[in-house]
Amino acid sequence: MEPLFEELKRFAQEYHRRLPIRLTTRYPYCGEKILQYVDFFSLIGYFSPCPNSELYRGSLWYYKVPFRKVCDHAVIMTYAVNLQGLVPDDIVKQGIRLQSEELDSAPLVIVWPLVARQTSVVMHAVPIGRLDDPEPVHRYTAYFMTYFASDKSNLRTDKMYVHTDVGYAATEGVKTDRDLAKWIRAGRLFWLDPDDPEHPLVHGAPENFPYGNIRPEGWYRILNDGKVDGLHPYNRSLIWNGSAPSHDQSFSKSVED
Repeated sequence: MEPLFEELKRFAQEYHRRLPIRLTTRYPYCGEKILQYVDFFSLIGYFSPCPNSELYRGSLWYYKVPFRKVCDHAVIMTYAVNLQGLVPDDIVKQGIRLQSEELDSAPLVIVWPLVARQTSVVMHAVPIGRLDDPEPVHRYTAYFMTYFASDKSNLRTDKMYVHTDVGYAATEGVKTDRDLAKWIRAGRLFWLDPDDPEHPLVHGAPENFPYGNIRPEGWYRILNDGKVDGLHPYNRSLIWNGSAPSHDQSFSKSVED
């Protein structure tokens, strides 16, 4: 198994070195840009061992690819991928076999860390192409959700922090909310303007949210034959039906217990 693991590491490292560097989000309190390696050409970045989320949170022991530009206030990043009704068999046609992650079909928020004081999430949509297109064409859509904590936040205290067994901030097993309008009204949800080439940060009324009509109905996996396993319904015990605290207010992290 060790030679295979080393080969996967080399593949992941070379893959990320070849990716373009693009704006993925902005810090909501100062507008600072965050630039990352992003795969606009295929869904490979949403599979293991190459998932964008691992690179973003700094698994440099594995990838050995430094961040291009990251804000220290960024906590975690999650994403959803809408397949636009297509069968994602282009990776299989290229002979690539990777382990699919569980993917949401449309954007949602994880309630932690948004129950801490002065935390926010910024959303940005990214077009994704297929490997069998001779030129990049918008086939799928990825939604990046990046979570931030200000210097005045209580998120990183023992009383509020939720982490995995290996110490990373938790992104799984925490409650999710599909009602994004409430988080906009609470001053927690921002987005990058999709119609402006500079993608400035926007925080407006819920009716101006460009992805307000897109609601996730479940999660899915892409199988090794390119077929889709799902949609699977969300675990009802992990769906948040409560309110969104205002930006300067915090709820107890016990909502995740």
